[in-house]
Amino acid sequence: MTVEITEQIRDQARHEIALFAPGDKAVAALRQVFASDLMARAGLDLNDLPCRAGDACETVVFLPWIQIGGGDRYAAELVREIREQDSSSRILVIISEWGEAETKRFAEYEFLAPLFQSRLLFWRDATLYRTQDAWLAALLMNRLRPRRIIVANSDLGHSMLAQYGVAISSFARCLPIFFSESPNAMGAPYSARYFADICRVSHTITDNDRMARTLRHRAAGLAGDSVFVLPPRIDIESDDVFTGRLRRRFLTLDAPWRNQCVWIGRVEPFKGTDILLAVARVRQDIMFDIFGPASPEMQAVLHGQRNVRYRGEFLTMDDIDFEKYEFLLFPSL
Repeated sequence: MTVEITEQIRDQARHEIALFAPGDKAVAALRQVFASDLMARAGLDLNDLPCRAGDACETVVFLPWIQIGGGDRYAAELVREIREQDSSSRILVIISEWGEAETKRFAEYEFLAPLFQSRLLFWRDATLYRTQDAWLAALLMNRLRPRRIIVANSDLGHSMLAQYGVAISSFARCLPIFFSESPNAMGAPYSARYFADICRVSHTITDNDRMARTLRHRAAGLAGDSVFVLPPRIDIESDDVFTGRLRRRFLTLDAPWRNQCVWIGRVEPFKGTDILLAVARVRQDIMFDIFGPASPEMQAVLHGQRNVRYRGEFLTMDDIDFEKYEFLLFPSL
């Protein structure tokens, strides 16, 4: 390796001291490989990515995947609203972590239709060697020149804005979306990792007032008035209608829904399956019905608890008869 490259590594080590962990001699002994050679071996064609993305578009949406989840539905509603405001608007949805094979089975879900009706670019498939390179994403944005860039739960998109947001914001309105955090930002959510670097070049969106206050406090004045609350677009019944329904329900003598609990959403540890199983073990008198996508391993765990029933996936909320249940368990709230 040349002295120039070794000196660059030493200079960068002030940002990441772990670079010195192997020892100075080991760093100097590293082999030098040309990037063009690595790209050729990986089959990466930088001209192929823009071809897959298509022509210029007004809106680009970064998502890690399209599946059942609050973030996916929230993004779908945003896309629906954009299309209602301008039916000719060209929208590109970049799926940064899943490929087409994993995604296509969710195309039947009605509430995800706005995303599937857009042009889809599967980053992992397009870049072949599954790169999460923010530089490559920034190059693509520079070529497409969208008017707005929306990022929800995508590490690729947030990283791109954090590193290249100053340049990108010169032609696009950057709109990162951050949802609620766990206590003390446990799990290092995207808002804790990226917001401070993104807030100065973006208009940040969140779905609740509490998270907006958290972000404004974290920005320490850097964000100004650039944090906006955009509640989910859900039609909520009035208090009078809800109270009337509740009264009629509890006055019913025949109540087969007693001690029946329902779970709706992805079934994975991050959503609180440990809490679900703990409650099920304590309350053996309650039956828990689980609706949502679950891996075979997670299904096996659920089947191991006698008062937990995995009911499979659902296409719309109408597929679930909520009148059969007394409780809703939602531990990730």
